[in-house]
Amino acid sequence: MWYVYILKCANGKNYYGCTSDINERLTRHQNGHVPATARILPVELKLYIAFADKYSY
Repeated sequence: MWYVYILKCANGKNYYGCTSDINERLTRHQNGHVPATARILPVELKLYIAFADKYSY
């Protein structure tokens, strides 16, 4: 499965991403290991949608 997700960042903006492991990716965001969100922590998962493969959305 692949997931498209939306995070709410501390600066009030949304971050959009795609991953095959939603739990691992969220943990990486929350621990500051993703450069795009490392300076705007904390992040909160607002929505995710699962797809059968990476290209079906």
